[in-house]
Amino acid sequence: MKGLVNCDLIGARIVNPASNTDKCIDLFIRDGRISYSSKKPEKCEKIDLTGKIITPSFVDLRLHQKDFAGNRSEKLSITTERAARGGFSVLLMMPNTNPVADSPAAVRLILERAQKDAKVEVLLAGTLTQNAEGKALSPMGSLMEAGVSAVSDCPRSPSNNKIFINAVKYAKMFNLPIIEYPRTSDLSDGSMAHESLLSFKLGLQGEPRISEELAVHRAIAVSKSLDVSIHLSSISTYSSVNLIREAKKQNVSITADTTANHLILTEESIQSYDANAKTEPYLCEESDRQSLIDGVLDGTLDAITSGHDSWPNHLKKVEFDKAPPGTMGLETAFSATYKALSRKAKDPIALILEKLAINPRKILGQNMDLLVENELANFNIVDLGNNWEYSKKTMHNGDSENSPLLNTSFNARIVANFYKGKIVYSSITH
Repeated sequence: MKGLVNCDLIGARIVNPASNTDKCIDLFIRDGRISYSSKKPEKCEKIDLTGKIITPSFVDLRLHQKDFAGNRSEKLSITTERAARGGFSVLLMMPNTNPVADSPAAVRLILERAQKDAKVEVLLAGTLTQNAEGKALSPMGSLMEAGVSAVSDCPRSPSNNKIFINAVKYAKMFNLPIIEYPRTSDLSDGSMAHESLLSFKLGLQGEPRISEELAVHRAIAVSKSLDVSIHLSSISTYSSVNLIREAKKQNVSITADTTANHLILTEESIQSYDANAKTEPYLCEESDRQSLIDGVLDGTLDAITSGHDSWPNHLKKVEFDKAPPGTMGLETAFSATYKALSRKAKDPIALILEKLAINPRKILGQNMDLLVENELANFNIVDLGNNWEYSKKTMHNGDSENSPLLNTSFNARIVANFYKGKIVYSSITH
């Protein structure tokens, strides 16, 4: 449907943790704006949503979009179509783009292209250091003026402690959100999997869990020392969860997330050397997965990301050690999260919305006026009784299929996504 929407959504359950709303109420859209009272007897299309849920749309804190020419990675139009199908309206793109987002000129170029090609809003993180190499600080003030919404070297982390501390101080001056991807490069370089008995059995060089743990230690210490907020991206191990939990008890200004794939999968997914399961960070053991779920449930982990990093098939369908790390996740993030959490929580929808919609907006300092009167329609319609299988037939077409969740069955799905008063995705038939 093109243009601003006019329709009546009847009988849905509206869940919005930002306003402590959880009730069944009709929602009317007039010229793309939300209303809870049908004042005009307009002849609008009525859509029966009985049994379905209306939720705030999601914000993703970690997307990788490497090549804007589309030569080596998924085109932005395809990526944002997949985001719309997954319920996302805002994507934070990491700075390992081509060109790297470490100069004002590069930032302006990337954002101009994003505005032209994207179906949903695309934000950009600038680098902490020049070329994300950890050797010299990036011009963060100029990057902010050019339009970045955060700073990060993800998927890298500065190995030099002095440079990292100075980068954090510099970012604090401009009130830029700092997103740290916790890895210790001299322990992780050359690795191909999580270090375990399985990686030893498969003959793959493993990355020890202390690689992440040391970087988490450092971020907590720096946050505490400088009294500055740092967000830890893509936590994967139980030791990191425990460190973050203890830091929060001491009121250290740390937030953290994990990816939806890490909530549902373990290292067992690589037993057949499936490069689609070569994630970044690597999938770990069942004890780690259970700890991540517990961290989401008890508030230790504030957010859940897609970690979406698509690669063309010809680069993934090679020997495991030659395939680049990274997996898709935009289309399955909500469904995978619901499947993982519903095994431990009876009705996890409000909790999931905190992790996918509310807290990510807080971390980025975004507008929190969600699902309120007269605001443009920005929300999802969710079907929790929708049994479906994620496969090559059901995914959005593109030149990438690198999902570790191919041929996985789910019982929850996004069936419509409204963005800025328009429908950007819908599978509802009426």
